[in-house]
Amino acid sequence: MTTDPAGELPAILADALQIQQVILNLLRNAVDAIKTDPGAVDAHILLRTSQAADGRDIEVLGRDGGSGVPAKQRESIFDPFVSTKTDGLGIGLSISRAIVNAHGGRG
Repeated sequence: MTTDPAGELPAILADALQIQQVILNLLRNAVDAIKTDPGAVDAHILLRTSQAADGRDIEVLGRDGGSGVPAKQRESIFDPFVSTKTDGLGIGLSISRAIVNAHGGRG
């Protein structure tokens, strides 16, 4: 795993515990994607922060070496109870999106 934090970022008003939950969920999904993908050549995770173009917001980028979300599920992946995992509940991304949106972000 590689982290690439930006140097100086503007202060934001956010619930740290909720944002931590979002990042933890995304990282858990990335690890699962790599572990369950026999074709994953790049077993690497990148987490990067940067200042948004507007100069007020921050952006968080997460990238992994898994095969990605199947095309037929991309429209619904953030819907409650939709999962690509055989043992997944399908609520992690839905909750994460709700948290990000509640903080004025886009997810």
